[in-house]
Amino acid sequence: MCPPSHFVEVFTLLDGGLRDGGWMGEGRPKGGHALAILPGLAHYNLVDSPLFATTALAFVDQPADTDGVG
Repeated sequence: MCPPSHFVEVFTLLDGGLRDGGWMGEGRPKGGHALAILPGLAHYNLVDSPLFATTALAFVDQPADTDGVG
């Protein structure tokens, strides 16, 4: 597996994490992708965590991009 720093590096290369996302998501990367690192979880127990469900639903419930990318 990869250390979290590698995922952060890839996210940065995809234009993520370079600025504040903004209250309405206006500063999020083109395409709307996001990175969430959930402490204390691994791919073995991730789906059993209420934190994972909350995080995933918050991402899915975001409004779609209006520029036709997301």
